[in-house]
Amino acid sequence: MRVKLLIISFLLILIYLASPCNCYSVGEGGMPGYFLDLGAGARALGMGRAFVALADDTASIYWNPAGLYQVEKREISAMHIILYENTRYDFIGYTQPIGKFWNIGIGGIQLATGGAIRRDEYNNPGEEFSDQNNALFLTNSFQITENILFGFNVKYINKIFDTINDTFYGSDIGILIKPTKIINIGLNIQNWLLIMPPTAVETTRPKGIIRPGIALKLFKERFILTGDLDICKERSIRLHLGTETNLFNSLFIRAGYDNKSLTWGGGLKYKYYKVDYAFINHELGLSHRVSINIQFGKTLAEIKEEKIQTKQRNERINKNLIDGTKYYSNKNWSKALEKYSQVLSDDKNNEEAIVKSNKLNEILKDIGGHKAAAIAYRVSEKPDDALKEWEIISTLESKDDFKNNKEEITKLYNKIADLKLKNKDMDAAMTYWDKALIIDSENKEAGMGIKKIEELKENEKQKQIEIHSKEAGKYFNSKNWESSLTEWKEVLKIDIESKTAIEGIKRIEEEKGKETGKLINSHIEMAKIYLNNKEWESSIKEWNTVLEIAPKNEIATEGLRNVEETKRMEMKKENERLRTIAVIDFKALGVPSTDAIFASEFLRTALVNSNKFRVIEKANMDKIMSEQGFQQTGCTSSDCAVQLGKVLNVKKMITGSFGKFGEIYQIVISVVDVETGEIVYSDKKGSESIQGVSTIVDDLAKDIVNNLTGGTIE
Repeated sequence: MRVKLLIISFLLILIYLASPCNCYSVGEGGMPGYFLDLGAGARALGMGRAFVALADDTASIYWNPAGLYQVEKREISAMHIILYENTRYDFIGYTQPIGKFWNIGIGGIQLATGGAIRRDEYNNPGEEFSDQNNALFLTNSFQITENILFGFNVKYINKIFDTINDTFYGSDIGILIKPTKIINIGLNIQNWLLIMPPTAVETTRPKGIIRPGIALKLFKERFILTGDLDICKERSIRLHLGTETNLFNSLFIRAGYDNKSLTWGGGLKYKYYKVDYAFINHELGLSHRVSINIQFGKTLAEIKEEKIQTKQRNERINKNLIDGTKYYSNKNWSKALEKYSQVLSDDKNNEEAIVKSNKLNEILKDIGGHKAAAIAYRVSEKPDDALKEWEIISTLESKDDFKNNKEEITKLYNKIADLKLKNKDMDAAMTYWDKALIIDSENKEAGMGIKKIEELKENEKQKQIEIHSKEAGKYFNSKNWESSLTEWKEVLKIDIESKTAIEGIKRIEEEKGKETGKLINSHIEMAKIYLNNKEWESSIKEWNTVLEIAPKNEIATEGLRNVEETKRMEMKKENERLRTIAVIDFKALGVPSTDAIFASEFLRTALVNSNKFRVIEKANMDKIMSEQGFQQTGCTSSDCAVQLGKVLNVKKMITGSFGKFGEIYQIVISVVDVETGEIVYSDKKGSESIQGVSTIVDDLAKDIVNNLTGGTIE
């Protein structure tokens, strides 16, 4: 009901607007710029030229520049008409979408008549001449808002008739408004601007025309009603009505009312090609109009969508390549192949995906071969060979993929475990059944096998415990404590909580303790005897024996410390004794005895200052010798020196004489080893004066130190 009301209202409005004028005037063929009224495109002509508010193809260059924006793709439109006597009319146009809000178009119209014969006033024929009318359009169309379009063109118009050749420049402007989805309102003002050269003939000047129009697009544009008014001050108002029915979006039926004539038309569309036809009742007779529209390229929306899809495709490719590489490195071959296949579905020439896919197919083929071989080996009772195949497969597959083979692998482990158990290798059988349970925790065969092994092991354990217990008792009765202890320890290895073994070990310790006490006391007594005899190593050995028997024995620990301390003190005394030396007063030969005594004292002083010997003081020597009944002055021989050295408890004794031979004062000394009685060193020094005696004594001291200790006196 609403659609019918719109149609009736539409017709009444147009009739009302056209009624004040004479819409049926004729005889305008000779009016200025007449050829520009012939229109463009068979579709618009078939709809009675009512196209201003519809204008949605390249013919909009002529009908309404604003409508050119509705052309979504690049489009070429052409029309060719054969009119009367050697007259033809052509239109060609091209539309180029530029941006989101801008289309441009270029087009041309030509009306040409040739072969006219010039005649003189007597009607005598002369030369031929032609009549040519040309127009070129450059159109711009913009989307101002979502529902308002605006357009304009600049055009070049040329009229050649015999000797007349006039050129004009003009412009059309248009607007197209879409207040609702089914209503379009359009306006085209042709030649609103016209530049005419001064030499132009008035009869060739194009006329200004105002074309308002309206269009109703009904039933999802399956049925269209259009209506235009053609207003020009040089003529009466014209009314144009048109309809178009869209069948299957490929067949179109049209009809129209063009001022006073009915028009008919149709169209066929296939993909991007469209052929339109119009049948017009012209003043000079019936005529046919045929035009063709060809669209090519992509719409801006398609280009934008293609860019989005390309971006998404590249992102998808990159993601699948990254995922494929990750799965490949993790040996997840199936997932990796899936990702690389997805890459190839987007880019069949992707080199990385091709190489990896080929490699993955080889790997999967290799894995499949090994799996087939493994199953065949298991079936043919060759589990070891089957296991080798699965070991190879485990190196080729990821852990997750390898788990997918659990059913076949558990069968193999069960098979091997059975064979190991038959060969009484329970540990190996247990290992394989454990592996089976790791893969499949609910594997019943493995569970039963492990239970059976545990029962066998328990029986074997009890048997071994019984054997070791009997042996331990036998050794205990024969007082072979160590062997008995070893057997009980074997029992504890089998059963760490065995009360019998623990009790048996306690009994052994008790018996060993009784014997150990006696043995320890014996070693302690021997250690003390060796200590008193200064046999250090033997004493230490005895104490260590006690500690071996009783590691926490405090008496032995203290005994070892006492041995070490006593040994250290005795060694210190011995070292001191070895460095102790005594000097017997020199025998005087031809010199006063006091001089000999002074020379002896000089030597003692020099040896003390060397810091190499412990020198017995003369006072101490005299005291000890007096107590022992020795007289120092009478002790000049080696034997006497040895006896005196033993009394003094020294290592070395120095004897000597001090005398004068001629004019030379001389000192002769001998160093005697008290233990051996040997003279280990002797020397002599001389001086021409008594004053030089102290010097030769210092030299003797240096030589003694050097020969006995290897040192020197600073």
